[in-house]
Amino acid sequence: MVLTLRELQEAVIAYQGGDLRRAESSCLKALRLEPNSGLALRILGFIACQQGNHSAGVEYLQRSLTLNPRQSDAHAALGGALLLLGRPAEALAHIERALVAEPGSAPLHYNRGCALLQLQRYEEALGEFDVSLATSPPTSATLANRGTALQKLGRLEEALECLEGATLLEPDNGLIQYNCGNILSDLKRPEEALARYERAQDLHLITVELLNNRGNALRSLGRFREAIASYECALRLNRLAPEPLNNLGATLLDQGQIGPAISTFERVLRGAPNTAAVLDNYALALRFDGRAEDAARTYEALRRVDPDFLGVCGNLHFSRAMCCDWRDFETSVEAVIASVRAGRVENPFLFLAVSGNAELQRQCGRQFAEEHGWLPARAPTRSGSPYGHERLRVVYISADFRQHSVTSLLTGVIEHHARERFAVFGLSLQPMDGSAEGQRIAAAFDDFSDVSECSDREIATWMRDRQVDIAIDLMGYTRSCRPGIFRDRPAPVQVNYLGFPSGLGTSLCDFIIADDYVIPPEAEAGYEERVVRLPNCFQPNDNRRAIGPTPSRDACKLPEDGLVFCCFNSPFKFSPGLFDIWMRLLAQVPGSVFWTASSSNAARQNLQREAAQRGIPAERIVVGAQLPYSQHLARLANADLFLDTVPFNGGTTVSDALWAGVPVLTSSGEAFASRMAGSLLRSMGLSDLVTPGLETYEALAMKLATQPHLLRAVRARVAKSRAESPLFDTLRYCQNLEAVYTAMCAPG
Repeated sequence: MVLTLRELQEAVIAYQGGDLRRAESSCLKALRLEPNSGLALRILGFIACQQGNHSAGVEYLQRSLTLNPRQSDAHAALGGALLLLGRPAEALAHIERALVAEPGSAPLHYNRGCALLQLQRYEEALGEFDVSLATSPPTSATLANRGTALQKLGRLEEALECLEGATLLEPDNGLIQYNCGNILSDLKRPEEALARYERAQDLHLITVELLNNRGNALRSLGRFREAIASYECALRLNRLAPEPLNNLGATLLDQGQIGPAISTFERVLRGAPNTAAVLDNYALALRFDGRAEDAARTYEALRRVDPDFLGVCGNLHFSRAMCCDWRDFETSVEAVIASVRAGRVENPFLFLAVSGNAELQRQCGRQFAEEHGWLPARAPTRSGSPYGHERLRVVYISADFRQHSVTSLLTGVIEHHARERFAVFGLSLQPMDGSAEGQRIAAAFDDFSDVSECSDREIATWMRDRQVDIAIDLMGYTRSCRPGIFRDRPAPVQVNYLGFPSGLGTSLCDFIIADDYVIPPEAEAGYEERVVRLPNCFQPNDNRRAIGPTPSRDACKLPEDGLVFCCFNSPFKFSPGLFDIWMRLLAQVPGSVFWTASSSNAARQNLQREAAQRGIPAERIVVGAQLPYSQHLARLANADLFLDTVPFNGGTTVSDALWAGVPVLTSSGEAFASRMAGSLLRSMGLSDLVTPGLETYEALAMKLATQPHLLRAVRARVAKSRAESPLFDTLRYCQNLEAVYTAMCAPG
C-alpha cells in the first residue's frame, strides 16, 4: 500500500505539472499494485481524453466511477468523451451528474447544450448555450453551436448573427465558415453562401458535403457548368456519395441533358432505391423524356417513401393525368388543392389544370417562388423610369425559342417590331434545337444570344450593361424557367407575358399583359403585377404560319363521313368529367369519333378503356401521333368541332384550330387560364361559342353536332373572321403591343 500511495502521489504531481507521460507511467505502476485504484483509473481517463483517445478514456473513467460514483470531475470528463464519441444520451446523464456539484459551470452547460443538440432537443440546447454565455466570456464554439440550435429551430437570421460572432472570434475556422454558408443557403442567399463555402475551401476544409453544398449554391445562381464541376469534385472524394450524384443529375436536367440525367439518377437508385430526393428528380426526368407512365410509378414509390415530400401530391396527379390515368381523380384533385391551402409547395403551372380559383393560383405561385428563393431581393430601383434611349430597348427571355407554342405565336410579332422606335433582343435559356422555327425567330431579333450557360447574375448584368428598358419574361413558372434573373431588378420595367397564363404571385414583374376578357377589371386585385390590357386579345398570332396540304381523313385514321370532335390540348388538361360529356356526345351522334394526339401509348390505351367503360367502342377514340407543326396544322382541317378543356383552356391549340378553320367550343371560368379560349373567340366575333358552364357547353355541342347546317354556318363564320378579325392581324397586334410598351415606360 505504501508503494501504491507513493506512485499515486507521483502521478498526481506529474499530472498537475503537465507531464502526462510520467503521470501515465506512475498510474499504470499503481494499478499493477492495486488494480482497483479509483484515483489511478481517473487520472488515466483524464490523460487518455486529453490525448484524444476517448474510447480508452471512457473505459478508465467508467471503471473509476464504478468504484466511486461521487466524482464530479470524472462525470464531467466522461460526459465530454462520450459526446465526442457520438453517444449523446449517455453523455447527458454524466454531464447532469457533474452539474449537481457545479451548477454554475459554463463548460458543463456548454457540453449539456451539445448533447441536447445531438439529441435534437434544440430548444433545451439553446437554453444551455445561453446559460454558458451568461456565465463566461463567449467562445467561437459556443456561438457556433448556439447558431446551429437556432438554425434547427428555423430562426435563421438569429442563427446567422451567432455564426458571424463566431467568425469574429475565430476567422480562420473553416467549419464555422461552412456552417455560415449553410445558413445563408437556407436563407436563399446563394451568392453569399458561395463566398463562405469558398472561404472554407481556402482554409483547407475539403469535404464531400462542402463541395456538394457549393455546387447547390452555384446551381441556384444558374452557374451550371461550375456546379457540375463542384459535384464532380465531391464524387472524386466518394464516387458513390448519393447527394452530389443526385444534384449532378438535377443540374444535367436543368441543362436539358435528359438522357445523362436519367443515367445518373439510376446510378444512385441502384445503391439507395428509397432515397426520396432522387426518386423525385428521377420522376421529373422521366416525365421530360415523355415517359409519363414511368414517372407516375416513380412518384407512387416516392409517396410510399415520404408521403409529405415537397410537391409529390401534384406531380403524381399531373403524371397520371398526362397518360389519362384517372384513378381516384377527384380525390387527387382535392388533395392537391388542400396541399396548396395548407401552404405546401406545388408546381404552379400544373396547378392551373387542377383549380380555376385565381386566389389559390396566386398562393401557389407565391409559395413556389419562396421555396426556390425567387422572391424579389429589393424594391424596383428605377420605378419604371426608362433610360432615355432614342429607341426603347426590349429583351425577350425564354427557353422556348425552338419548336414550341410560344415561338409559333410570337415570331411574326418580333419580325414586325418598328425598328426605328424599338431595339429588340432575344436571350435563349436553352441551346437552340436547329429547327426552322428556332432559326426564324433567332433571325427576327436585332441581337440574339444563347445564354444557357450563363448564371442568373451574368444575364442580369448583360441587361444592365446594355441598358435594357423592358425585360419580357416569356416563361413564368414553366419548364426551364429562370425567375432568379429578375430578382435584382436588372431592367426598369419587367413584364410577365404569354408563356404562363397566370400571375406569378410575387412582384418579380411589374406588369402582366392581358386583355379585358382574360383579366376583367374586377379581377385585378388577384394579381401582384399591374394589369395592362391589349385592345383585342392578349395572344399574338403569326399570320405567316404555314399550313401544308390537308391529308385525307383515311390517312388520319378518321371516318370519311362521320362527325369528328377533337381536342388537341395536352392530355393533362383532360378530366373524367369532361370525358363524360365528350362520350355522351359520341353516344348521341352516330358515326362520330373523338380525335386527339399523344406520344404516350398509355394515354391512348387509357382513353380507349375509359370510352369502353362508358359504352363507346375503342375504335371511336382516335389518338394520332405528335407531328411537326405545319403537318399538324394541315391535318386539323379534317376536324368538325374542337372541344376545349376547363379549367385550363387551350391557348395555342385553340388559335391553331381557328387558323385551320375549325370551330372551337369553350367554357369560361374565373382565372386567366380559364378564359383564354373565350378571349380568342370573342376577338373573332364568335362569342356565341363561349359558354358559362359545362351544362350549356354540352348542350351547345349537341346542337351543333346534330344540326349540320348550324355547324356549316359556324365554320363559314370562322373562315370569314380568320381573314377579317384582329386575332390574326400580326402587324396590328404588334403596334398595339408597342403602344403598351411605350406606356409602361412613360413617367409616373
